[in-house]
Order: sequence, then C-alpha cells, then structure tokens
Amino acid sequence: HKISFGYISKSQSSNQEALQALAYDICVIEQQACSSPQCLYLETNDKKELEEFASNFAKVLAQVSATFKQKPPSIVEAAEISNITLVQKTAQALGESLVIEAPDHTWRVLVDYQSGLRPSPLFRSIWIKPLALSEIVSVLEPLRTYLQTAALACSKSELPHFSASLFSAGVTRIMPPGKMLDGYAGQPHDGVYALQRYARRTSLISSELTQGISDFMEFQPQELPTHLAQEKINTKDDFLNQKIADEDAELFFKSGGTTGQPKKAVYTYEDYHIQMKAGAEALFAAGLNPKTDRCANLFYSGNMYGGFISFWSILEYLQAKQFPITAINDFDELCHHIISNKIDTLLGMPFYLSQFFEHSHEKLAEYGGLKKVFYGGEHWDKKQWGKYAQSFGIQMVKSAIYGSNDAGPLAYACSHTQGSIHHVLTQTQYLEILKLHSDEAVEGDEVGRLIFSSKYRKGQQLNRYEIGDLGRWVEGDCACGRKAPRFELLGRFGDIFKMGPLFNYNEFLKILQDSFNYTGALQLVLDDQISGPQSITLCIENSCPHSEAEIISSLLLSIPIIKDLNEKELLIALKVAFIDKEDFKKVKTTAKLIPIIDRRDNK
Repeated sequence: HKISFGYISKSQSSNQEALQALAYDICVIEQQACSSPQCLYLETNDKKELEEFASNFAKVLAQVSATFKQKPPSIVEAAEISNITLVQKTAQALGESLVIEAPDHTWRVLVDYQSGLRPSPLFRSIWIKPLALSEIVSVLEPLRTYLQTAALACSKSELPHFSASLFSAGVTRIMPPGKMLDGYAGQPHDGVYALQRYARRTSLISSELTQGISDFMEFQPQELPTHLAQEKINTKDDFLNQKIADEDAELFFKSGGTTGQPKKAVYTYEDYHIQMKAGAEALFAAGLNPKTDRCANLFYSGNMYGGFISFWSILEYLQAKQFPITAINDFDELCHHIISNKIDTLLGMPFYLSQFFEHSHEKLAEYGGLKKVFYGGEHWDKKQWGKYAQSFGIQMVKSAIYGSNDAGPLAYACSHTQGSIHHVLTQTQYLEILKLHSDEAVEGDEVGRLIFSSKYRKGQQLNRYEIGDLGRWVEGDCACGRKAPRFELLGRFGDIFKMGPLFNYNEFLKILQDSFNYTGALQLVLDDQISGPQSITLCIENSCPHSEAEIISSLLLSIPIIKDLNEKELLIALKVAFIDKEDFKKVKTTAKLIPIIDRRDNK
C-alpha cells in the first residue's frame, strides 16, 4: 500500500485557490486512491499558525464537500472513523490535538502537532501536521517505501528546494493541488514503468552477422496493404492542396526540385523524427560507420530547404562525428576545414562536390585522407566520380539516401548495390511501380512511375504519391540478405521531352559518356524559331576536348530518328555550346543542375 499527502509552503498557506484544489483531491473519490491525500503538511513549527491554517482549511473543506455527493462508509469503516476521531478529541482535552468536524459528520480535520506521517481513516478525514523544509527528509525518509504522490503548493522560486527534498525523502510523484489523481498514458506508477514487469529483456550478440543491419524488418518481405491499393494516385497538386490541421503542421520545408517549382512539405515533429531515424538506418546500411567516420555535412541550407537539416538529424541519430559546414562558396576555406579537421567522409550534392573537387584537386590529392563520399539529390555516374576517387584515394562513393523534402527518406543503398539501384526503405515506405500511361503495375523490369505510400505521416498524407521519378524493379535477392525490394532509379518525368517523338535526357548523357568518356555536366536547351527548325542545344563543359561536329555526328549515329525526321523535313537542329561550369543554370535553393530548359513557345 502507498500513501500520499499535500505540502503547503508558508507563502501559500492562505492561497484559497490552492486550498480549494486540495479539498477537491480529498472529496472527489473519498480518498480511495493511493494518490489521494491523507495528510496535509504546513511549512511551520508554530502551533498557532498550524491551528489558524486548520481553521481556515476546514471552512474551505466544508464548501467543497457540499458540492460532492458522499459515498457512505461501511460499518467497519465508520467504526474506524469514530474510533480515531474520539481518540483525537480526548487528546484535544489534554491540549495535544485539535478536531474540527462537520455537524453531520461528513468531513473532519484532525490536527496533530507531531510531524510523523500517519494514515487517515479516509472518507474526507484529513490530518494536518507541521513540517519545516529542513525536516522533510528526516521525517519522511524512513517511510520512503510507502510514499507515492505529494501535492505541492509553493511559489516558483521555492519549487526547486521543496521538490528536491520531497524526492530525496522518497516521493515518486509531485503534482499540483487538484491534480493528484491525474496522469498520462504510460506514466510510471510508484516510480517504475509497471508494464516492464510483464516483459523480458533479451539480447542477441553477433557483431559480424549484424554488421550494417539496423532492424530485422529489413529481412521481411512486404506487400502493399489492400486498402491502399484501392486509393487513387495522388499527384503533386493533390499533395499541395491537402488541408492540414494546425496541430499537425509544426515543421515546414520548401522543396526546390529540379523543376525549380517550390513545394511546401509539412511535418509534425513526431513525423519528422520517425523519418530521420529511418534515414539514419538507411545511411548506416549504405556504409557510414558512426564510430570512425569524420563527416562533413555539405548539403545546402537555408530558404526552408531540408537537405542540410535532415542530414544533421540523421548524423545526430547515428551519433556520428559531424562538421556542419554546409555548401559554402569558398572552396579554399572548405578545403582548409577538411584537412585541418582530418575529415574523411563527405556528404553533399554531386554538382557541388564536382565543382569542389575540380577546384581543390591538387590539395585533396596531396591530403589523401578522403575515404567515403555519400551523395544525394541527383544521380552521379561512376564515370563522373571515378576520376576523383582514383586521384584522392576515395574507397567508397555511394548514394546517401534517395528521398525528397516532401516524402522524406524513401530508399537506400547497401554494400552490394551499385549506381542508382536502391532498396525500398520498408521501415517507413511502400513502393509501387506503375506503367507510364496507366495505373497498372509494370511487368518484369518494365520502366514505370514510382508511387510511394508513407506508413507514418500524421500531417501531410502520402498515400500512393506520384513523386515524379521513373524506375524499374530489380528482380532476385540482394547479396546483402535484405528482403526489402530493389529498384533502379532512372530519372524524372521531366527528363523526357517531346519534340515530335519522345526523347530522354539520360540518353544524350549516356552517348556523351560512352562515345567521348565525358564526365562533366550536361544541360539541354530546347528552343524554336518563328521560321526554321526546333533546336536542341547541348550545353557541356568547355573542358571537353571534342568538337561540335564530332559530338553531333555521334548523336545522329546513336539517335537515328533525328536524321530520319530531318530527311522528312520535320527539322530538329542539334547544337553544342561549350560553357564554364559556373554558367550552368541551377535551382537557387538546392544548386541542383536543371537538366532541361524548355524555351519553346508552348502557346
């Protein structure tokens, strides 16, 4: 059995609101709970002060008691009340006690000048005793195994001292007057989480077999729930037009995206941290070692963009060593930070990292301390990063996470995936791949639209969300042993454009890589004229040693439909523009390269 009480500091002894609240705790359920008060302590050692307080409190108790219908005690309980009351009245005759009782015997105040805690006979019977702050521990600590709740009435400045003394004495729960019976779901009971008594703690130690594994759920195959499969596909417009309750809108991000069109992603903090914890597991699976890696967070920050902040949280969850540098423009300063801090792991955007590597090539090669690079936000082909890995001695270049500001982390690389192949982040996501021109599932390794459904979003819902990317399933089991489905990311819807037939940006990039070993950036500019052909201008880095004629010849050979159209006088002019790396058009908020700029008059 446990016993609870109230404690009133001298400064609050005439606080009528606090006294009414304590009377409520006494009357509301006839003191039948272990958290109901059986005694009120006043911060005093003065007998007169104690009696004045008792007299005042008796008036308050009478008023509050009248508002509650009383449950009559049993014969045995009534006998106990009578016995204790009569004993105290006898002591009162000797000047050792004071009893104030209702004429109808519905409540009673029992004043005892000794501080020792004792149980009440209940049913609106309350002891009132003196207890100075300095004596709280010495008086109550011997009964610590029986103590539970204390209702504390004190000033703000007194709270640290009184609460510390009560906790030291053995109280496990301090509540405001009037709230002694309150609690919250999952609250500890008597100082412990009681449900743990019905659970066992188990452990599995196998450091070699569990290396890189965060959760055994990664080994469980998952299927889309049937109720989700019945819902309509949600576009970005559907996503933006959702009505979100104010209580579910706590954290706001603006997504730049490769189109540059701003979108607003809204999370609850609970949603955000669930997503970031899953993101931490994803980055761990990709190969980041939080015990040894010294990480520079080089993602872009500011303007409500979530890249830098998200990876800050992800690295924080991993407890990894983090240098939050962000994507600064001063590459010399960045190089100094890396070398002086012995940073060996970089996390950032491919376009930014490429610019930095080109600018600081000599210093980074001499440093030789870079071991891992994790990139995000856009694809980075091995032909583009391979030369840097070789020059700097980088041992691992991996996709950090595939995700977006609006949907959160979606997929991850593992030690066996290469390039743009990822595992679905099944801890938080479902993935469907639907056909390009219908809402039917693709067959085999057919290219289709990626449709994600989030398992944990209270605010902005992501059910069957068309994220804007293309991909195809990778069949078979991964050598890492995970059952999370794999897919190959194949660019965005916006990478496909119509100029007569359909063309794909990635096809142009692949031709440059395969035919000329080109590893730089590519931007396509689509244009037309009042009279004359439509044009596709390939903007490539001026460091490319090949001529415009060579490049166009290779394109016509690799994409014969352009030559066929020109022969039919449905003209498409191919052009090549050699430009500085800094002159490529990028999204302002994220510095992502805009792959296609369409200047045609769509009217």
